[in-house]
Amino acid sequence: MSNKLGSSSILLLLVVFLTVPAFASDGETFDLDVGIKTVVFFYNDVEGVRLSVDHGWSLGGELIMWFPAGFGIGAEIEYYTMSEDFSLMPGIDVSADYSQMPICINGYYRFNRGGSGLVPFVGGGIAFVRTEVATSTNAFGMTIDLSLSDTFTGWTAFAGLEVGHFYVEAQWLQVGSDLGIDPGMLGDNDHSEASGLSFWVGARF
Repeated sequence: MSNKLGSSSILLLLVVFLTVPAFASDGETFDLDVGIKTVVFFYNDVEGVRLSVDHGWSLGGELIMWFPAGFGIGAEIEYYTMSEDFSLMPGIDVSADYSQMPICINGYYRFNRGGSGLVPFVGGGIAFVRTEVATSTNAFGMTIDLSLSDTFTGWTAFAGLEVGHFYVEAQWLQVGSDLGIDPGMLGDNDHSEASGLSFWVGARF
């Protein structure tokens, strides 16, 4: 599944970047931005449970082709990682390592086409999210190790403000996943929705 999604995302990105110039009229020029960003706070919300990521780290990179009219298309890759130790109840302790790598194909719009001063922007797109989770549970002297590694699909929406080469951005990421668990264990529902809100600072050149 993950290999097919990764190949599909790369193919779609190539098609977009190769065909977009055909839609421009003669005389129009394009701006190409390469950017980097880091997250200053984000949390995941999985089926109503808020997971605050206080001690992980996140980085991202992006490539955006801007039209003269203020529209843009692009792609970005992000990486989140964290570790957490917690106690479910007396005698049961859990250690968890979590990483997530969304690859997003986005559309953008800048409200100030002149690019001077404060430039608000909004956008959204589709996401292919590579997720890896590893847990180690110590229950009354016994250790149980579990791991999950898969690629899921979802969507993203964001809004931000540019000042020169720098910008701040709030981003919402929504991911749907089939858990692959016998439906009898979860009633009639083995589908999960995970979402996350993040606040980024970055630079585009």
